[in-house]
Amino acid sequence: MDNKDVNQKESFAQFFTRIAALTAGACGLIYIFDFSPSLHELSEKVLSYTLKSWILFVGLPYVARIGWRKRKQILNYVLKSKEKYSQGSDQANSKSTNDTIFIEAAEGQVAASVSDLREIPFSEVFPPQFDMLPRNPRPINSKVFTREYASEKISNALELVGFNFEGNIEILSIESGPALQIISFRLPPKIQLSQLMKKKDDIANHLGQHQSFEVTTSDYQSAAAFIIPHRDEDRAFVYLRDVAQDLIRYSENAELPVVYGRKMKGEALLVDLAKLPHLLVAGTTGSGKSVFFNVILSSLLTILSPKRLRVILIDPKKVEFSVYSGFPHLLTPVITDMRRAATAIQQTIVEMERRYDLFSQLGVRNISHYHKKYPRKERLPYIIIGIDEYADLVLLLGAEVEEPIQRGLQMGRAAGIHIIMGTQRPSVDVVTGIIKANLPSRVAFRLQSGVDYRTVMDTGGPSLLGNGDGVCVVNGGSPQRFQSAAISTNDDESTMFIEQLGEFWRRTVISNESIFTEPNLGETSDNEILGDLVELAKVQEEFLDNSNDIDLSKNIDKTDDTEGQHNPDEIYEKAISIARENNGINVAILQKKLRIGYMSAANILTKMQEQGLIEKYNSSKNMRQWISGQQDEVYKEKKLREGIKDHICRTGILSSTDLSSIFEIRKETILLHMKELVAEGFLSPPSSPRMGYTLAWDEEQVQNYLENHPAELKDTIN
Repeated sequence: MDNKDVNQKESFAQFFTRIAALTAGACGLIYIFDFSPSLHELSEKVLSYTLKSWILFVGLPYVARIGWRKRKQILNYVLKSKEKYSQGSDQANSKSTNDTIFIEAAEGQVAASVSDLREIPFSEVFPPQFDMLPRNPRPINSKVFTREYASEKISNALELVGFNFEGNIEILSIESGPALQIISFRLPPKIQLSQLMKKKDDIANHLGQHQSFEVTTSDYQSAAAFIIPHRDEDRAFVYLRDVAQDLIRYSENAELPVVYGRKMKGEALLVDLAKLPHLLVAGTTGSGKSVFFNVILSSLLTILSPKRLRVILIDPKKVEFSVYSGFPHLLTPVITDMRRAATAIQQTIVEMERRYDLFSQLGVRNISHYHKKYPRKERLPYIIIGIDEYADLVLLLGAEVEEPIQRGLQMGRAAGIHIIMGTQRPSVDVVTGIIKANLPSRVAFRLQSGVDYRTVMDTGGPSLLGNGDGVCVVNGGSPQRFQSAAISTNDDESTMFIEQLGEFWRRTVISNESIFTEPNLGETSDNEILGDLVELAKVQEEFLDNSNDIDLSKNIDKTDDTEGQHNPDEIYEKAISIARENNGINVAILQKKLRIGYMSAANILTKMQEQGLIEKYNSSKNMRQWISGQQDEVYKEKKLREGIKDHICRTGILSSTDLSSIFEIRKETILLHMKELVAEGFLSPPSSPRMGYTLAWDEEQVQNYLENHPAELKDTIN
């Protein structure tokens, strides 16, 4: 029985080698011993044919198979040799030729052909800032399953699980990515994919893959696929330098090109942040969230100039974004104080509304349409708000920051304002349903529980490996697994690159020796560039000195133009009426009803909350609920008193009996309100028990009041 199994498993190469060896042995015996010359001649011919046949059918296929398995190592060795040779031969040439190939960071256009970068040194194709990127010490996996090994291993595992079939599993393909390898194989007869999925844990146990093993469908017919992770010591690294070519090509048609990393099969994964348009990144410590955040920022800051991009970085931990201090792209220094963070976000919403007003006047739909239709007008930079730990921001400030962020998520895209939020605690009270409704693009790395993963992605997911192994959803599409890119696995190298990149942009802006151009925008003078830099420095200095407030308007133009055009008390009273009638209120309602700016509306809501008229912001209802009961009665009493005051000014009636009849309330109530009006200085008290109340205001005061207040009828009080 054992011999039969061996014969069944013997490959063609083994069979042919065995026959060739026997033939060669027989020919050798004939040649050694003294047989007839004709047999000697025949044995030589047979030995020659046997050797040639073995080389043709066994030797060459074996070499080709080994070469295919090691193709990445061989190709990498050849490329390195070519690069060293090219660099050595180019040292004699003038250095000026190396400085003629630049990238147009303003529009992401490549000024040189990048059709075959492998034949040209890195520094000659890419602009200087790309050449500062660290090199990848492990660009490919050190070990990959062979077809024979995978076939034997999977066959043994299925047999141990309880599946019965003859022979070995037929391997259709092995696709290896940085962290995972997908092994597709033909399903044996009478074995279904659903059966394999039910016994996934048992199969993983026999394969020795207890984490992140998956059974899934295959692109082939009647086939299945096993997703098997590489061992940690065999996993390839994905560096930003490795996908630089893809980033530059992608930037030709993308406004905000961002590198994610590589997909499971090894293809580069890039997105346009302008189309996402916002991003939620969740992951625990060690999952790769912070590394991914740095890659996103580095992608943008490497390829886009300060005229194209401005950034606000909010860092509650005080250590994640500190390395970006001094970048000319920053609208403010890196924000670590939560109160300043709230003010910065609110000021950005003011800028968003200013841009909407501008678009409405010019008849354009969004920032891209504005730049195309009016290329010589003021160029509006994209603004990105990066929040390292959104949960800390919400827990400390609540509605003060949650409400403007929600508004920015809803309306920021057309105005060129995009928000990237990171969190380690994606609980439902932080990542609410309304927030997620405006965040169709999300990235999840390893989280503490499946509940957290479902909170972020709205569905179950695989067991992630950590260290950059993640799942992303782009614009509400299907989840796809990927390996996050990194500047470097060495923190010191990453920090050094970011510092060098910041220094590069500072030199570029100050000296005006820009590696980018701005087409169709006219020439930019040295004074304009230096003026912008000086203005930014002043704003940063004021920001650091001022502990109470932030004014981003000096960098992003005017703030609330409507503030101060109306009587503040009148606006506040109207806001109270609106909140009472709607049983609640929010910034959007207040802006629409009163036609005021965001900052005015936010200040009114803060005042109403401090006075106990409305509750704190309720994210599930998107409202601040009106507080009924005693506060409602106080409001009614105040409105009644204002109605009495208005009626006296218009009619001159001061008799408590007449006023009681007009307002249909008791005379005692009228007298109480008249006493309150005496305290306000509107009425004078009776000089004797027989005398009534008299008007304390003169005719000019009464006339001013009537001009500033519309007619108030008693039915508005009820």
